Amino acid sequence: MSRIKQINIAWLDDQIDILARDNEEFFKSNNCFIKYKAKTAEQLQSFLDKHRGMVDAVIVDFEVDSTNPNAETSTSGFQKIAYIRDKYTPIPFFLCSGFTLQDIEERSTGLGKQEIDYFLKPDENGRRRYCHKSEISKLVEMICSEAESISTPQFKVRQEYDKAFKAVERFGLDAETFVFLLTIDEKTDYLDLREKPVKLRKEIEKLFDKLGEEEVIPSKKLNEVITWFKNASSNPKIESDDMMPKALVSTLDYFAELINNSAHSLYFDEYLKDTRDVYIVKALTIICLDIIKWFNNGYYDLYKDVRPFHFDPFTASIIDKVEREGKQALLVKHEGEEYVLQKNYNAHANIGDKVKVKGRAKDTYYRKDYYVSYDKWERCDTT
Repeated sequence: MSRIKQINIAWLDDQIDILARDNEEFFKSNNCFIKYKAKTAEQLQSFLDKHRGMVDAVIVDFEVDSTNPNAETSTSGFQKIAYIRDKYTPIPFFLCSGFTLQDIEERSTGLGKQEIDYFLKPDENGRRRYCHKSEISKLVEMICSEAESISTPQFKVRQEYDKAFKAVERFGLDAETFVFLLTIDEKTDYLDLREKPVKLRKEIEKLFDKLGEEEVIPSKKLNEVITWFKNASSNPKIESDDMMPKALVSTLDYFAELINNSAHSLYFDEYLKDTRDVYIVKALTIICLDIIKWFNNGYYDLYKDVRPFHFDPFTASIIDKVEREGKQALLVKHEGEEYVLQKNYNAHANIGDKVKVKGRAKDTYYRKDYYVSYDKWERCDTT
């Protein structure tokens, strides 16, 4: 069981809130995670339709309704399970009920043989896919054994790239996209492929949106962040050793160039249409996972509380006139850092005047000073 890194479970039961509360920690201690809680068969199917690649086992109750979570003594949901099972083969399903085996056999007389045999008919080892709700440890043991035995392609991929998928979940990205693209093969239809590379780019942009909002990177824009990593040896609040390795920056730059919103993406789309080259798509997927994993493996935890790119507006006096890129500018100093102010012709200022600095340029974090465009500062009223 220790070889398994994570088993994802969907659980259907009208009392799922109580069951999850009482058993979630035990499941986690066995590397099993209750990823989705459903109270009706319809809810379960809706989840599996969207996240099939992220589920390794499904637990169902006997008395559940198809659509109404408050229905009493209904088995309409259980009757629908046979259809759902067939649709999502080979994901294993397990029956966990407060009824005894004898109770279920008596109550299932009106149900189809296929619906009940799957759970109650012993396999060659005499084992059923059924357990009583008082035997949760037995249920977990069955799930771990069968998930590893069946070992779907999706399961294998998530085991192999376990650290990366944990990072994907942590940052709230779409794990299903990554699972799909890592399990495609040469038979995959072009129509299933065509928009997925752009979806990968959007996932990286979502990552940078989050990191930008938490002020651990200087911008939310993909190309601006790449420029910063390319030029930055460090930031006043960031250790040089914590910066993204150049090889990884170059890889990210290649990815962004290939999958962008310009003509390049059209060329790439045409290439995919002509070649069905699943290997390059898989390579791009691994690049994305590598970038996400890098941020998760240290950088994010080191700087999410430091917020190195947080900016508070401040007031300071102009201390000098300087040249910046061949143009006259003004210099202020604040908390040991220099800010070069672009000349603001609507607000003349001289050495000694007080100014309010409201922002700084995104593209100069790697320089010894921060460049401030004319609309990001103003002269204080001296009257």
